[in-house]
Amino acid sequence: MKRIYNCIAILIIPMILTSCLKDDDIIGPDSPGAFKNVIEFKDIVAPSSSVGAPFPLFVPSTLDPEVSEVTINAAIKFAGVDVAPEDITVEIGVDNEIVTTYNSSQKSNYTALSSTSFEIPSSVVIKKGEREAVVSIKLFTNNFDPLKENVLPLVIKSTSSSFPISGNYGKVIYSFTIKSIWEGTYTYTVTNDCGTIDANIVGSFTEEGVKLSTICRNKLYVD
Repeated sequence: MKRIYNCIAILIIPMILTSCLKDDDIIGPDSPGAFKNVIEFKDIVAPSSSVGAPFPLFVPSTLDPEVSEVTINAAIKFAGVDVAPEDITVEIGVDNEIVTTYNSSQKSNYTALSSTSFEIPSSVVIKKGEREAVVSIKLFTNNFDPLKENVLPLVIKSTSSSFPISGNYGKVIYSFTIKSIWEGTYTYTVTNDCGTIDANIVGSFTEEGVKLSTICRNKLYVD
């Protein structure tokens, strides 16, 4: 009986190894039918969202309250190994449900811009031999609510190619903040006259170069 068990074990091990090799061949990047490129929104700045956020959030720039109309250029990217093998038309849209989902997940309070506050192209074309196409976002800041955290949630709705839309960057949020009058760099001083604020602070404590950046008109964060 012992010899029989040993033979069975010897036979099973190659079968397991063979099975693993077949699986790798199916899902590997060089397997037949595997996609080497995806279509997605390009990072125009580093994401401001956390790693666990359902969608990436970007803050391209702080807007000047004195400028009523501004254009911000985003981009759609053919991400991966190759350049576009043909002209690829990418349909773009706005999906406010993205903001609802993001707020629920991140305990944030963003508000989707009204349709009168922006203009975007309905589609862009990634030209054959290229890797990206510009998405011009025109903003009308006079129509912004300065008391709210205004964002624009964009989604890739469809493409003319067989290449897949990215699961991570097929939907993004752009935060457009109007600069607060309180934004700037400050000197921060704490004076401890009574010894009850912090026993480690004797007299006073000063920190220079404290930068406040805008979230909305009366809400800022220490950068």
